Amino acid sequence: MEIYPDVLQLRYQLETNLLMRIPASEYLVILLDSIDQLEPDAYMILSSNDTEHLLVTVPPFEVSTVEIVYNDWLAMKKRSLSDEQRLFIRDLMEERNEILPLYMKLVFDIILTWHSYDSINIELKKLRNVDDCIRYLFNHLEKVHNRLLFIRAICYMTSCRNCISQNELEDVLSLDDEVLESVFQHYIPPVRRLPGILWTRIRNDLDEYITEKRS
Repeated sequence: MEIYPDVLQLRYQLETNLLMRIPASEYLVILLDSIDQLEPDAYMILSSNDTEHLLVTVPPFEVSTVEIVYNDWLAMKKRSLSDEQRLFIRDLMEERNEILPLYMKLVFDIILTWHSYDSINIELKKLRNVDDCIRYLFNHLEKVHNRLLFIRAICYMTSCRNCISQNELEDVLSLDDEVLESVFQHYIPPVRRLPGILWTRIRNDLDEYITEKRS
């Protein structure tokens, strides 16, 4: 389906192309993402009837549900956990007053950094909410990659309201003398530019958290 650049064309696309293809026996779910990033003078007006079955409440997960989901996800990733690790995760979840979907997902991402033979890091007991998980993951990635490079790359990305391309980000990082000095500690390259492979490695580790848009 073709993507239209403006609102009027998008409306035409929905009315004449998409909506006409949905069978009467099927449900249509429209997700409106990043509404919080709209311009200050932009508004969303939504209308619907008050039929109860139109509202779907997503409650916090039960510990048993988390175990089922984790087993499926681990199978998809072709990974496994030791009995000790499984028990630790169960205890961690049981200590939470509520288990939100995002918290569950971030904890799973942390699990993927483990080896089955790794001992349990007691610091993980401090992962009480989503913010704790994000900080843990970022601290882990700072150790895996160059710390200053990782921090500056994240800062430059988040400071660009309307996105930044990979080439633009590499250009900006290449103009950051402190980043280059931290990367080229043992030799001086013929061209003072950040090697693209360094950002690519970070990009791969952030793949599930970055949204790409067409320019």
